[in-house]
Amino acid sequence: MNPTLKTRTASVESAFAVGDPTPGLLLAWSPPGATPTDRARVGEELTIGRSSRATWSLDDDLMSSVHLKVRPFGESLLVQDEGSRNGTWVDGERLAEPRTLSWGALVRAGQCLFVAHPDLQRLEAPASAPAEMAGPFFAPVLVRTLEIAARTEKHVLLVGESGTGKELCARWLARRISPDGPFVSHNCARFTSADEAEATLFGVGKAVFSGVGERAGLLEEAEGGVLLLDELHALPRRVQQSLLRFAEDGRHARIGGAQRALAVRIVFATNVPITAEPSDEAIASDLVARLFMVEVPSLAQRRADVPALFVSALDRAARAQGFDAATIRAVLKADHFEALCLADWTDRNVRALENLAAEVGSWCLERGMEPREAVRRVFGDRLGQSPVVLRADRGPGAGASHYEANREQIVTAYQAAGGNLTRAERDLKAAGLKVNRRWLAEFLRRWGVRA
Repeated sequence: MNPTLKTRTASVESAFAVGDPTPGLLLAWSPPGATPTDRARVGEELTIGRSSRATWSLDDDLMSSVHLKVRPFGESLLVQDEGSRNGTWVDGERLAEPRTLSWGALVRAGQCLFVAHPDLQRLEAPASAPAEMAGPFFAPVLVRTLEIAARTEKHVLLVGESGTGKELCARWLARRISPDGPFVSHNCARFTSADEAEATLFGVGKAVFSGVGERAGLLEEAEGGVLLLDELHALPRRVQQSLLRFAEDGRHARIGGAQRALAVRIVFATNVPITAEPSDEAIASDLVARLFMVEVPSLAQRRADVPALFVSALDRAARAQGFDAATIRAVLKADHFEALCLADWTDRNVRALENLAAEVGSWCLERGMEPREAVRRVFGDRLGQSPVVLRADRGPGAGASHYEANREQIVTAYQAAGGNLTRAERDLKAAGLKVNRRWLAEFLRRWGVRA
């Protein structure tokens, strides 16, 4: 990122880190009532188990008395199984020996799912938020960041992958900035030309164009409130420069009209990363430099939130469709949440979780299927190549054995595809082998074929 832009960026976590990092584990999912604590610091050593002898004791029948041990190891953490009867699993693979944890790694012990985090202090923010915004761990921090953005009186740029909830953030900002003001939203990709974009945004003065009547633009429609412009990267540079001038002085003029002050906050949104090279940027760097930029994290960056986000999505789908979410929640187990945490949600994110939840409900409501069978079918269809789903259906080790049994074919296809995962996945499927891109990458990494 351009250093001049970095100072204006509020990452969801970094703004609240104080002092030395405090590495630890986040409890992404556990049986109801297992523990009142949802996170634990890893000091010299953290033991996890069912008995009171463990540093972090959880009421889980499938967990051993002292199940695993975690301790600092360089700039990471080291996890070790303590001879547990059901094993410890890291990112879907059974732990055979001590292993370092990358940040964001998923650890399973019994029915509990933990996520390694580099600094628990970053997640301590004095704010509350609806779970659908970012989940229990990141929602308070995201909301606190948005509160800062609202108070700065700057226009805002939300940056994040597709499906991360940028519009939800924009609506939250609108309620905080101007509770009684209008909220106007438009997708910049819908503009067919720079001329159309300027006329739509700024409006047209009287008798400017033959046959075109005087009309207000989106900026005027949002006066006293907030205008959301999504997919800013699709807006022609000429129009970005016009918005830059408005961002600088707050003066607005219709095409061919007189200038006047206009009170409106613009919230821009994009799924295109802000790069360090201005020539490569789809968004003008001088415009970005005048905005308060908020990074909306992807699911990959907040894996610990995935179970709660899915349950929240299930409840919302139930209200919209009229099915009983409680009967579905009752059949969801650790295997399901582990598979959700390990899935590749790139460029789909929360939207994909919502679609999955709605699909489960649809099978129950419209086809009269029992919740257990609906969950099995949908998870099998959408996440069927996850080692966790395969392990649940066929017994321990089945997920890994599917890939291990076809290792030679997978490696050959990957090399023939020139190291392109998408091509390798397509070629393997064409050859009749069911694989998933996310797990191709994982097993190729384990085999030392892919960095």
